[in-house]
Amino acid sequence: MKSRRNKLILFILFAVITTAFCINSPYPELMLLHHSATILAGLFLIYVILRDNLSIWSYLLIIVFVLLHVIGAKWTYVWVPYDEWYKWLTGGTLSEVFGWDRNNYDRWVHFAYGLLIWYPAKEIFQHWYGYKVRQATWSAWAFIAASSMIYELFEWGLTMVAASDAAENYNGQQGDIWDAQKDMLLASGAALLAWLMNKTIRLIRR
Repeated sequence: MKSRRNKLILFILFAVITTAFCINSPYPELMLLHHSATILAGLFLIYVILRDNLSIWSYLLIIVFVLLHVIGAKWTYVWVPYDEWYKWLTGGTLSEVFGWDRNNYDRWVHFAYGLLIWYPAKEIFQHWYGYKVRQATWSAWAFIAASSMIYELFEWGLTMVAASDAAENYNGQQGDIWDAQKDMLLASGAALLAWLMNKTIRLIRR
């Protein structure tokens, strides 16, 4: 019961923050398209509350990732003003620090997808479907890699049917012909990193 209550509190915070980021979006049409994924994630979070079948740690990781997506949805990933935020704090920009010539928020979120969602996926495979630890570990990584590929195919399909400006702003390719491959690599690599971190923590606890 305590676990379910804590999840409900987290969900309420998630809903409030998401609603706040929906206000005054400069790209409302694209924001709504992005939030189709947010709605699906929200339904999943409600399901987990009702069944109480996921650890609070996994629940929190999912919420953190979806909130990163919510930030991207407000401005679209291409225009998230992280340089302005960093300049307000330090007087410089992240692009100057790292020599970036593009907005890399989409890269961060793809990396966060692998890093944050690998563990919840492992837990689902292990506890919902009865996979053994090693099977769940590999299956979670495969899920991250496969779902990243499917998402990139969705973006490709959107490019085929949507207006060019809308597709470009949604996809965030920014002229990089290898954008999809880099995004998939970041997600898969981050999932591997999460796997290694989890294994290291387990070894330390022994």
